[in-house]
Amino acid sequence: MTSPRGEVAVVIPDAPGFHEHTHPPKPGSCRFGRVSFPMRFILAGLMAFSSAASVRAQLVLYVDADALGLNDGSSWEDAYNGLQDALDHTAQTAQRPIEIRIAQGIYRPSRRTESGNPRSVTFQLLSGVALHGGYAGWGALNPDERDIARYETILSGDLDANDGPDFTNYEENAFHVVTTSGTDASTLLDGLTITGGNADGFPNPRSYGGGVLNYGGSPMIRDCTFFRNRAAPSTGSILAQESDAAANPSALGSAMYSRDPGQARIIRCQFVENAAPEAGGALYILRAVNASLTGCTFTGNTGGIGAALSIYDAQVTLEDCTFVENIAEYNGGALVGFGEVAVNRCRFDGNQAGWSGGAIYSIRKITLRGCEFTRNTAEDIGGAVYSRDLEITIDDCLFAENIANFAAGIYIDGPITGRITGCIFHRNRARGDAGGMAIRYGSPSFVVKDCVFNNNFAPGWGGGIFSTGLLNIETCEFSGNYANTGGAISSSYSGLLSVRGSAFTSNVAVTGGALANAYSEVYLRRCRFYRNRADTGGAIWNAASVLNITNSRLESNRAGFGGAVAHDEGTFALVNSTLVANSASALGGGVITGVGTTILNSILWGNQTGPADDPFTDELAQIEGGRFARIDYSSIQGWTGLLGGVGNIGDDPLFVQPGDPDGPFGPAEPDLRLSPDSPLINAGDPDFVVDAGEGDLDGHARVLCGRVDLGAYEFGIGDFNC
Repeated sequence: MTSPRGEVAVVIPDAPGFHEHTHPPKPGSCRFGRVSFPMRFILAGLMAFSSAASVRAQLVLYVDADALGLNDGSSWEDAYNGLQDALDHTAQTAQRPIEIRIAQGIYRPSRRTESGNPRSVTFQLLSGVALHGGYAGWGALNPDERDIARYETILSGDLDANDGPDFTNYEENAFHVVTTSGTDASTLLDGLTITGGNADGFPNPRSYGGGVLNYGGSPMIRDCTFFRNRAAPSTGSILAQESDAAANPSALGSAMYSRDPGQARIIRCQFVENAAPEAGGALYILRAVNASLTGCTFTGNTGGIGAALSIYDAQVTLEDCTFVENIAEYNGGALVGFGEVAVNRCRFDGNQAGWSGGAIYSIRKITLRGCEFTRNTAEDIGGAVYSRDLEITIDDCLFAENIANFAAGIYIDGPITGRITGCIFHRNRARGDAGGMAIRYGSPSFVVKDCVFNNNFAPGWGGGIFSTGLLNIETCEFSGNYANTGGAISSSYSGLLSVRGSAFTSNVAVTGGALANAYSEVYLRRCRFYRNRADTGGAIWNAASVLNITNSRLESNRAGFGGAVAHDEGTFALVNSTLVANSASALGGGVITGVGTTILNSILWGNQTGPADDPFTDELAQIEGGRFARIDYSSIQGWTGLLGGVGNIGDDPLFVQPGDPDGPFGPAEPDLRLSPDSPLINAGDPDFVVDAGEGDLDGHARVLCGRVDLGAYEFGIGDFNC
């Protein structure tokens, strides 16, 4: 208070009532009670209080091996010379958060977790502690300048500083360079190189996490490099995240165990030349919830399975990551997933697996979106991806130049639900079957949609797709694929295949240039087969199977037998389809068929047999073996009536443009729609019933004027007057 005389007064409750003291203070001082203090003491106290509040908000410690000051961490000049000293300080103080800035140089752990065991040393982190590397440090013009590449900060488990190539002289190295077990999301490793960890001990957890050991923690690891860490004989040379011994029996090495799943976040980190002979050559994650990797790169890591990354009983998301030239002795050249894995916009290039899954081996559930798989190799199955998932989703991915004995692109082994949409399969090469992909089992709802299969190769079955399961293919393109049997697709062994709205162009095989069907069921709707080639069945070969072709166009295919279709036993139905300009050097320019064949509401015209310079275009050139078939309401060039049936005619269909105006390789194509004067308009089976939702090859409605037209196209769209 201020008295009427201008004196400073302080009210102190030192009696039953308050007493106002108005004794004049000395100049430059304040009075508290009956005591006067110099003003400079008061100001100093206030400044100290303000400084203490700032420290409590964020304590910054400095570490620099070259600093020559007081070694108390208070500044770059007085920085701790060892990181361990700074971490000891964090363990002794209750202040959080704590930021530790580490200058360039090499730092080795020295704090043992087991007395008498020199290899038990580790940098133990606590919650609320952040390690930042990459500073110029003491002696630099600007010690706070930060560049993690130029001013590399290395945390090394090489205790004797004698590591050699191929993990030589690692015997004395620390089991774990860094430990983050039990930490929460406020813990951070940032801008550090972690190297020389050698988790080869026993019992657990000495055999996991040579670089970072994490039991149930949730740290963030950002902009770090993990280089030449090792784990043996068990899992995870870089990060071992909450494992369960029951999930990995001793044959694979004992696993970690945590009752408190964590949520590790790994951002823009590099994993280079790490190794674990069992699983997780670079990174091993088990029983984690919502763990994530963003912008990370895995290069040259090796392992038994999952050379870059192994995931067990975990939910993990990968975004914008790159996996290059990782090598697994068994499965998963880059990644093994036994959990729920989402992979977005990642690249897998040049990874290898000794058995299956050159890039990815997955069981349970996986989602791949916007990813690239190139030059991956599996010695056995699944050059890029091997999946035994209950649910799989693959959208907008590229599979190019992958190699395997079986299924060079993708192998899917159900039962499963899911889809593959918007993907490109280009120049994948199988040593046996399935150049692009293979599916076994599947489900009625599984679909491959809007995909492109181009120039894939298999010397056995299925240049593009090999299916022995339930598969729906919609609006896909198959071009330039090759196989011995089924240049684009083969379906066999109790498979059920539905193909809609798809195009097959310039595929080649010995049998079934575009499609081979054996002991299976295939339903083709609104498809086009153009310029495919084979010895038997230029477009399609069907043996002891069910083949149903509806609203489709087969044109300019060629073979020795069956220029468009070669049918041998089983059931074959050709409905509302157009076969034009197909050729066979021996028999059946259009179709070579046998028992169990039905041809209805279709057009077979301009198909040829015999030599190209003197071909036959008569009835037998259109259909060889037609005496075994039921043929009704169709247009057959050279029709004589000897093949029986009702409603058949031999009149010219009068196509809009029957020939190719600029040759087979020009941009213009024949127009096989019916002209207004065509005798095939309303000439179909008067009792024909269109399947619900089924349209012509253009997708337009059929049966516009009481009777269906012949061939793949319905005339009279729009203003046509019946």
